[in-house]
Amino acid sequence: MSSPLEINSIFHENYQIQQLLKESNFERIYLATDLNHSENYQIKEYIARNPDAIPAAQNRFQTELNHLKNLQNPQIQALKDYLWQEDRLFLILPHIPGQTYQNYNHPPISEQAAIQLFNEILPIFTYIHSQNIAHGNISPNTILLKNFDNRPVLTNFGTLQNLLTQLGIETPETPLINQVRNLQIPPPPPPPQGDITIENDLYSLAITIVTLLTGKPLQVLYQPQTQTWDWETWKLVSDQLTQVLNKMLSLNPWERYNSAEAVRQALNTAPTIIPPAPAPLPPPSPYLTPTVISPPLTTQPQKDKTPLIAFAIGTSLTLIGIVAIFATNKSPNNSSTVNQIQTPSQSTPTTPNLTPLTQQQALNLINQYLQAKSQIFAPPYNRQLAATLVTGRAYQDILGPDGTIDWLQQRNAYYRYGRQNANPTGYFNATETTAEIEIIITEELTLYVNGNFDNSKQNSNAYRFSFFRENGTWKIANREVINQ
Repeated sequence: MSSPLEINSIFHENYQIQQLLKESNFERIYLATDLNHSENYQIKEYIARNPDAIPAAQNRFQTELNHLKNLQNPQIQALKDYLWQEDRLFLILPHIPGQTYQNYNHPPISEQAAIQLFNEILPIFTYIHSQNIAHGNISPNTILLKNFDNRPVLTNFGTLQNLLTQLGIETPETPLINQVRNLQIPPPPPPPQGDITIENDLYSLAITIVTLLTGKPLQVLYQPQTQTWDWETWKLVSDQLTQVLNKMLSLNPWERYNSAEAVRQALNTAPTIIPPAPAPLPPPSPYLTPTVISPPLTTQPQKDKTPLIAFAIGTSLTLIGIVAIFATNKSPNNSSTVNQIQTPSQSTPTTPNLTPLTQQQALNLINQYLQAKSQIFAPPYNRQLAATLVTGRAYQDILGPDGTIDWLQQRNAYYRYGRQNANPTGYFNATETTAEIEIIITEELTLYVNGNFDNSKQNSNAYRFSFFRENGTWKIANREVINQ
């Protein structure tokens, strides 16, 4: 390759080269700063191995490259700009610190993580497919996890890979579709319409998910003789996720889902569940005033132990009725006694042994709630999970009509959470059935509407959490912001 760009030099009028991030036999990647906006970018440099192919490549890919420049989504590493200098091609892309799933050192992901990844990627697919653009190169190596919020970003669109191929530049990355095709016996020819299609995006995403779920390469999971996928041997997941993945991996394309939205709905459609009736609101004070219930008023038992029949005689009408029949009881010693009406002095009620909530238990419950928010305030909007954690006013605010979940679902919106910390201030008070704690919560959250970024913020507020023992289980009854 020719000499690299000099450090601190100005490239393409606006970009100051900061450092050389990577150099291989087919590309160089620079870190540069846009002097007009103080933003960091990557500049990728390629040298055509077949310079004669440059005019044809320029004509073929100009429209597609311009389409990539028009993409606007925070979870896409969109093409900022591109330019040709003789036999060299430069691509300018946003610099996003992070690691790809391919390089991320982790064990096989959980089912919950797989569903979350689905719900992060599918709205991006819906967006780019609505622009008549397919990614064309989905794999663990093209999904980048951002360092900032650990959210996935799509990189390395297939159009760019195809452009490099036409220039004679051999990259070490082979698209998943091609890897599967090469495993088939015999390998079929590429389709005439090419591999960059909406259908292949969904198929490649399913392959990516099963490789991440099982921790096995596709060479182990794919059965070339039958052209099927044997991933369930390596990972047990719910029936719902199994059905979604197997439909996405169907041998016949017409049996698969036809859109990202169809996959999202199948993944997040839950059985109809009637939510439990709202629990009564806890008392405003953490101290309960015992309620004394008086025994019902009764008449004294009849002295006569034999059945009694009363008669009433009128001047023109005789009415005969059975007033009462008192049946006798047999005591354990077989002696005949009259049933006695118990008074409070004659019985001793059993009082359950209730232990007040401890401060550590209160903190644990708050942390459980914070961790569950990503499942409650985002697909699958897990109402059952929320009902195990909250009651009273908190139940109404989250699960009631026009509560937070209803608000989000009506607007096709959801939250994503970053860092979350809960630190107690020192105030804690508890009785056998209620408790209160004051705590400072710091969390990063981002709102998405219709799959698109809406706003992001970091909150740090002092709260007073109230707890209530409901049927023996402690739950969060209320949460309010307080002045520090």
